[in-house]
Amino acid sequence: MTRPPAQATPAQATPAQATSAQATHQGAPPSAPSGPGMPPARTLTQQLAACGFSVHSYLWGDRQELIICNIPAARSCLTLTNGGHACWHYEPRGGPPSAAMLAAIIMHILGAPSPTGNTPGADAYQAFPLKGTVGRCLQDRGLTVTLRISEDLESFEATTGIQVTSPARPWLGEVHLADNGDLDWECDYRAAFHNDPAHLAATIVPVLRGQCAGLRRTGYGEASVTGPGEPGLQAR
Repeated sequence: MTRPPAQATPAQATPAQATSAQATHQGAPPSAPSGPGMPPARTLTQQLAACGFSVHSYLWGDRQELIICNIPAARSCLTLTNGGHACWHYEPRGGPPSAAMLAAIIMHILGAPSPTGNTPGADAYQAFPLKGTVGRCLQDRGLTVTLRISEDLESFEATTGIQVTSPARPWLGEVHLADNGDLDWECDYRAAFHNDPAHLAATIVPVLRGQCAGLRRTGYGEASVTGPGEPGLQAR
């Protein structure tokens, strides 16, 4: 069955709006909304379009699904509900990125501080499977990591993943990492960003831009995700 896309009107986001959203994500929740009073899905569509991404929108009951297009190295979608729940799915193409890169992306999403020089890097846990390496790196950086097991009693299959949260910024929700490197970030954007969904776009755009521009390596074995005018996301 063909799902008709919702209508969206292009708009431009100012540098001041993007800077404000980035600062809010790193600190405490904003004291007041900064976006205009328009439907959340439309706000996000306009913000993403202003950053160069096309969006296909589908409405399913109380759920609005935004498929983010023209990302060569990944698949990505953002789902919103009328109750304020948001879920961003990020699925790398061609296999998962490195453990250092995945840790950097999760640290960025949850607003974790940059590691110090004495913090072990991914190489310290290279004997572990992917999610184990990422989980230990994130624990070393002050995040809470929990092992999650899902059972399918019909097929007798079990899958495992990790769930990551920030004790310092619990309002930013939780990130789930699967064995294959897929990421899901879930949060209540109303509680996290005082009902301003523009901050969701400000959080995911640096990651999406890093994929579009290609991942680049920096010194000392660091992995960096950067986009035009965006701060780098680094993990040692």
